[in-house]
Amino acid sequence: MPGTPTTYQIFALPTGENFCRFRCLYRSTTATTLSNWLFQHSRMKHPIPSIFRSFILPCIVVAMLLFTAAHAQPIDSVGNSTLSNIEFAVTNNGMIAYNPSARTGKFIAPRGGKSQYLFGGGLWFAAQRMVGDTLQRLVFSTYNPVTNRSAATPGDAFTNDTAAPPIVYHSTKYDRWSGKPSAGNAGPNWPLWLMPTQPVATALLPGQFEPENSKRTKGQYSQPAFVGIADEQFTVRYHDRDLSRYEISTAAATERGYPIGLQVQQNVYSWQSGPLRHTVVVQYAVTNISGLTLSECVVAQISDPDIGQHRGNDHAVFYTRDPSLRACYAWSDTESGESLGALAMAILEAPTVQPGDVIGTSSRADYRRFGKVGCFATWRRSDSIPYPITDLERASLLQKQSFDPDTTAGDQVVVLGSHPFTMKPGDVAHFAVAYVVLDSVPDRTATGTPNGTAAMGAMPELEELVREAEDAYYLPTTVSSATPSAQSSTVALPTMQLFPNPTAGLATLQLSLPSASAVELRVFDNLGQQVIQHQLGQFAAGPHSLPLVMNLPPGAYRVELAAGAEQSSCPLVIQ
Repeated sequence: MPGTPTTYQIFALPTGENFCRFRCLYRSTTATTLSNWLFQHSRMKHPIPSIFRSFILPCIVVAMLLFTAAHAQPIDSVGNSTLSNIEFAVTNNGMIAYNPSARTGKFIAPRGGKSQYLFGGGLWFAAQRMVGDTLQRLVFSTYNPVTNRSAATPGDAFTNDTAAPPIVYHSTKYDRWSGKPSAGNAGPNWPLWLMPTQPVATALLPGQFEPENSKRTKGQYSQPAFVGIADEQFTVRYHDRDLSRYEISTAAATERGYPIGLQVQQNVYSWQSGPLRHTVVVQYAVTNISGLTLSECVVAQISDPDIGQHRGNDHAVFYTRDPSLRACYAWSDTESGESLGALAMAILEAPTVQPGDVIGTSSRADYRRFGKVGCFATWRRSDSIPYPITDLERASLLQKQSFDPDTTAGDQVVVLGSHPFTMKPGDVAHFAVAYVVLDSVPDRTATGTPNGTAAMGAMPELEELVREAEDAYYLPTTVSSATPSAQSSTVALPTMQLFPNPTAGLATLQLSLPSASAVELRVFDNLGQQVIQHQLGQFAAGPHSLPLVMNLPPGAYRVELAAGAEQSSCPLVIQ
């Protein structure tokens, strides 16, 4: 947000009062504001000579601005939500909310409003491995809340000349039938595709990523994979092998043992209407491409909640009322003239482990029933509070597996992470978090014990919406993997998708049934009133495709499919 400070490590950082003066360059910094700062210091005991202010100072200012521009991290692609109720940004190097091109955060709810909830967020991944004779702790970060930088390189670590460019793929720019860019859009085809063994794409199983644009066709696959339950979807790929992206020198990174050897696919899901309209789900698939076994791995989401227009008045606590939700939330002190809610953050999926801490391969859905948060930490960005600024400090924070909150009002940063696990070469660590904007705020007189780990009283809205996000993420499939890197799905419930969506009234219903049954279609408006009920007839098990004509006024609807005793649903927008 405007005026929020960030750290650019141009100088050797001093301590104490001078640290405060030299560490921060404001995002809104101009030559004028920097000149004013120095002019104020000209009134000290030893003032700055006027010739310095009038001639030398402008040269220094220009040089600093050129230095900043020259050392700005290159950003290849930034995507912005255009349909969802929450306005947010996604980058192809692993950031959520923060827009490096504009150097500002973007996570506004509702769309068109002024209430900001998140300045930036991203992935932290810690691991241990032997480097020579030394056991090194390493961490890969796609968002540093101090410098607003990412160590990720867009694209695949090992590609050929035929690979498509590593852009932010945004579902609203594509035709859902062909996977090609829709009218008015250009670029490569949609990257996620379905194999014949997977009838539909779900949030848990969004389809197979195809790196080569020439193979993104129905001749190679059954159809493009769009997650029907989400109104908007983003997909990006990045890796950690380019050491020039790191915030330490290439020589220092090599000596420490970098890169870890990680390939990441990130999917983001969001909604325009319905119970999930205040929710954004961020999903990661982290593959060990190092050829080595990685131990004491921890995957976490780093978040910088900035609620409202003012900085330095946020709080964050873990929701201990129901630990099975694996949720925390942040809120802000009351700001004049603005009605603010709270921001909940919850882990939806993290690696399950077998004896020996090796990633489990039997069922990813086990995490929903048995998974727990491994680490939770909050801290304020200030001179008096230590910040895990080095990679070693970040790795230590994740691997110590503790709950270390700081509930004092301030510019809060939040980490929510998994329990440790071991990754063999080729293993995939799946991790997903939900950001949920809440209308209600906690009782300020009851929230925050001395150690900050408990929030007194229940928050029904938080509990309901996190469960809704879990349902959307895991249903209607259960998942099992024959190997750590291969996925297969067992459809336990009827599944459905509507194309196109939004539509003017003509659509195709694609459904898949686990067994032969009679099928009924029901449509509800945004008030919950049933507006259509139609018996489609008896269908055999397997996939089916049916044309639909719906004479409905423009608006948001929810379509329900009943097959015997089982049900499935998806959103529908009539234009």
